[in-house]
Amino acid sequence: MNEYFSKNYNESRNKFLEFSKKSGANIDSLELKKVLGPQKEKLFIDISYFGKKDASKVFFHTSGIHGVEGFAGSAIQLSILKNKFIKLFPKDIAIVFIHIINPYGMAWLRRWNETNIDLNRNINSPTFFKKEKCSQVYCKLNELLNPYNVPFNWNLSFLFGGIKSRLWYSKQRLKTGIASGQNFFPKGLFYIGKELEQGPKIIITWLKNNFKNTKQILHIDVHTGLGSYAYDTLLFDREMEEKYNFFKSMGDHVQRHIDPNYIAYNTSGICRNIFSSMAFPKATYYGFTQEFGTYSNFKVLKALRKENYYHNWEKVNIKHDSKKELLEVFNPQDENWQNKIIYRGNIMFNKALQWFSFL
Repeated sequence: MNEYFSKNYNESRNKFLEFSKKSGANIDSLELKKVLGPQKEKLFIDISYFGKKDASKVFFHTSGIHGVEGFAGSAIQLSILKNKFIKLFPKDIAIVFIHIINPYGMAWLRRWNETNIDLNRNINSPTFFKKEKCSQVYCKLNELLNPYNVPFNWNLSFLFGGIKSRLWYSKQRLKTGIASGQNFFPKGLFYIGKELEQGPKIIITWLKNNFKNTKQILHIDVHTGLGSYAYDTLLFDREMEEKYNFFKSMGDHVQRHIDPNYIAYNTSGICRNIFSSMAFPKATYYGFTQEFGTYSNFKVLKALRKENYYHNWEKVNIKHDSKKELLEVFNPQDENWQNKIIYRGNIMFNKALQWFSFL
């Protein structure tokens, strides 16, 4: 295993705090109330930052909004901190690492949080939650996606259901219809919730209290699970279209939301909203998702379906096979994959920081 990858949430957190302290960072730990890990331990969103709080330019690097995906983002952050980049970054910029936005998900090997909510669909205004949201595709496939009993065979039942649904819908409509978020089925996949969740709330409050002069924001949000194995795609959503020169300068891994082979899907309530519309609505935002590929969409969704059933209905522990399967599809136990994640994570951090310093 690559030295920066951790075996579990606690190891990851301890390393982050240790490396941040040795790098001379300021550190704050935001506790999630009434939420515990598998060992009954308290869970925290840890933040380390460098530079002045009154800086007008702030670079945010975030990981783990999807819990189990956080192993990769954490490893990138650890490698940056260990390599003492702090001596090189421009003094007019503050740099903030937010480590594991969804600690429950990482600790319990889930993509969702403590209330089964997809936090990367949840960060929205109160008016958003008043609307009913469930695509025709999702509602029709609910029994396939969210079984209430153990199927006759996990693999075959999903394969048969997948073949049938592919006859009904195009690949892109399936992907968007399933994964864009829904609020009909609280124990279902991609549930957006009924209000803004605790984790994003305490981050937004912390940001408003600590960085009051922010005028320009650079943001990298690390994810895994979409795209070609070990390849990172830089995803720019529709809100970034007007900033063409920015994403053009980020290199050949860029994908715009209008590209025909766009690996993701357009949705709302994503991580960028913490910074662009809630904490700093008047600041100019530049940001992208760095998405590292693992396995096929089919394999990933199959693992999500299985783990979601066993966690919600059977209350299994983190040693259950469904948890191990989910961990593998989002964090392959392959040192070559891990090495590429560290390499490209550092490349893009440095490239983005250099771009920001000349802005």
